[in-house]
Amino acid sequence: MIERIQGVLAGKGPTSALLQIGPVCLELAVPLSTARRLPEDGEPAAFWTHLIWREEGPSLYGFRDRQERDLFRLLLGVQGVGPAGALSLLSHLPPAELVRQIRDRSVEGLTHVPRIGQKTAGRILVDLGPKADQMVLEGA
Repeated sequence: MIERIQGVLAGKGPTSALLQIGPVCLELAVPLSTARRLPEDGEPAAFWTHLIWREEGPSLYGFRDRQERDLFRLLLGVQGVGPAGALSLLSHLPPAELVRQIRDRSVEGLTHVPRIGQKTAGRILVDLGPKADQMVLEGA
């Protein structure tokens, strides 16, 4: 597993980052919250990562801190939440706010996020509610 990577930022988009590591340039899918905090091109950058292998090939996801990455992994464990839905949640809700919405069992707080409907929000609250109650996050 690729836990964390460091390199030089070679480019960025609203939900992606290009990281040059020696002669290799990796594309990472990132939440908006991470994309907004990226340094300028040519500057050093580091990401906590999650790698997913599918038939069409590997996808590498990058996060500004371990907390975001760990929440991404928890969200992937919920039936009906794929990488796009998990990234959308992290793009629209900072980790502390996401955990707060789950602790409060707020369907409305989750359904305002694109890609998250009532059914999926309900599953997130049922599956992650007890875990969120035990989480200690800065600002939560």
